[in-house]
Amino acid sequence: MRASSALCRRGMTLLELMLALSVAALLLVWAHAFWRVADDGASRVSRGAAAVGAAAASYWTVRLLTQRAHADSLAVADFRATDVEARFASRCDDAMGGDVPCEVVLRVDIDPATRAAALVAQVAGASVAQLPLGSSGRLRFLRSGAGGGEWTSRWEPSLHPPLAIEAVGDSAAIFLAIGVAR
Repeated sequence: MRASSALCRRGMTLLELMLALSVAALLLVWAHAFWRVADDGASRVSRGAAAVGAAAASYWTVRLLTQRAHADSLAVADFRATDVEARFASRCDDAMGGDVPCEVVLRVDIDPATRAAALVAQVAGASVAQLPLGSSGRLRFLRSGAGGGEWTSRWEPSLHPPLAIEAVGDSAAIFLAIGVAR
């Protein structure tokens, strides 16, 4: 007697093999697409985190420079400013872990290529920090905190520096207290 052909056959037919390979190929394409999306997302997060870290470091650098600018480190008449630039004496870290007198320049710069404004901090002529302000920016100075604050766009040499500097742009405002460590 002959055994039934369905029970005796070994292996797969060509159609079954092609179907199995097609399913495997689809799974591999799907896995590859999923992996690329996940990898692109991770790269974007990593780049975003680096940008946030750089902005935070710039903010803390500028904040420290303005906090260290106070009457006993300033030749008081040395604080002078317009709506796009402020120059003042402060204390900067040195290589030995101490601090030394230094001149700080805070300036609103507009990139000609992108038309983006940024607050740029310079010490001894070298840029040490840059904070984006949007498509425009200006500086203003807090003369008095009474009655909601009295602000001015220029600071002529006087008996004391302003209480604070504010860099104002269309997408950011950065408030920097002078000589106040918090």
